[in-house]
Amino acid sequence: MSLNAVLADINIYGSITYLVLGTIGCLLNVLVFTRRSLRSTTCITYLLGTSIVDLISLCAATIPTIFRGLGRSITANSPVLCKLQFFILSTGFTLSAWFRVCTSIDRFLTSCRSIQYRNLSTKKISYRTTVLMIILAIPTWCQTFYCFDANLKPPTPCFTMNDQCKLVNNILLIIIQSFGPVIIMIVFSLLTLQNVRNVGSLVVPTVSSSASSSRIRTKDRQLITMLLFQITLFAASTVLIPLYNFYTYSTQNAIKSVYRLTVENFIFQLFVFLALTPYATTFYLYTMSGRIFRDELRKVFIKLCGKIGLQVAQSVESTATHLVTQSTRHVQPTRSNIQTTRAL
Repeated sequence: MSLNAVLADINIYGSITYLVLGTIGCLLNVLVFTRRSLRSTTCITYLLGTSIVDLISLCAATIPTIFRGLGRSITANSPVLCKLQFFILSTGFTLSAWFRVCTSIDRFLTSCRSIQYRNLSTKKISYRTTVLMIILAIPTWCQTFYCFDANLKPPTPCFTMNDQCKLVNNILLIIIQSFGPVIIMIVFSLLTLQNVRNVGSLVVPTVSSSASSSRIRTKDRQLITMLLFQITLFAASTVLIPLYNFYTYSTQNAIKSVYRLTVENFIFQLFVFLALTPYATTFYLYTMSGRIFRDELRKVFIKLCGKIGLQVAQSVESTATHLVTQSTRHVQPTRSNIQTTRAL
């Protein structure tokens, strides 16, 4: 089997798998993170935002890839769709990365001994930070409407149209999508672990009782564990494309054979596929690494099953009532006929 055939199978079956699992996972994340019991936790705002933009980015990345694997690319020949796809992807990936950064910073603040630092972790600040990230991300990637175009030469018919745009795109990719956020996340994660180790247990704002304080500390520990798993996977997958872009930029003047170009295209498409892993698997990482997340997820399922069961019970009751009514209507004429016969 040729590399192109393998790549087509990856684009079709791999993208379908990511789309299905990622959509289910992101929707369940939204259901869990909007529960009342988690609303008081400040980092939930960022985790909820991450789940929403992950879902949007995943759909924008996988659906065109599936069509391309079927030989019916919807972005290669349409400049409008090409520009729109990369704008959505670039903005979504940037917001997802920086929401993760905000989560790691928030966990650091809640683990600090200083009350001044802990006071910076509030719901009001998290809302404002989320809005600020959106305001900054959208104009940053408006350049995609100029730099990206369709009908270019293979293997990337929908990509940057010249070397200047490619250089700008690579710089932005390194600074605000991959190495920049990854470095910040690693630094604050290490600082958080140091705070936890020094204090022995997380310091949280004063609560009414020691029991509720213990529950809050446990919740924070679980969220930190979930965050560390997420950062590890994100860091491992997002640095691949910048490294490949650096390689192609440094070898752009080299004479390459058809086989080498095929191999490079295969590696690039594989790296793109692997880069989608954090966006499709966050729910499953949360489920494996966070007990508090599993508990809330179980409550979501119980609530959903209760609603479904109630609807089924109401449907059965309505059907039974309807059948009884119909039977009564048939019985009443029969009784009247019997009484008439007896009278005669």
